[in-house]
Amino acid sequence: MLLTLYKTEDDRNVINKTKTEPEDVNVRLFRDFNIFNPEIKLSNLTFNILNYNYIYMVGLGRYYFIDEIVNNGNGLFTLNCSLDVLETFKTEILSSNYKYKRKIGSGDYGEVEPTKTGKMLYYDYVSNVELIKNDSIVLTGLRFDNTIS
Repeated sequence: MLLTLYKTEDDRNVINKTKTEPEDVNVRLFRDFNIFNPEIKLSNLTFNILNYNYIYMVGLGRYYFIDEIVNNGNGLFTLNCSLDVLETFKTEILSSNYKYKRKIGSGDYGEVEPTKTGKMLYYDYVSNVELIKNDSIVLTGLRFDNTIS
């Protein structure tokens, strides 16, 4: 099966990665091949494998990150890889109409740093109504200020 190695500087969460310096290698897959996290052994290479971080398996139509390159000695290298789901299924993802395609806009929620806390404002309302003491529950509304302190 044909395997194409690439260099990419794009982050893992990018679709349409920029791939440079392709290098083709023929490989034989064994029965116990893991399609999600393959371990690929390469030998007799005419280029420096340590310069590559991304592969495309032509016969499978799947893209993979090279997570680790192990030098086994005597010109034998083991590539520990993981499936790049975004690049492998980019056609389906980009042709869908889900919210993840939308850019983040004003008012959207995001992650907050754990060291930050929100400031809560509260108000006391005075009333001339006396509440009867029993097992009932009184619900009140809370309003949170977006101020971060």
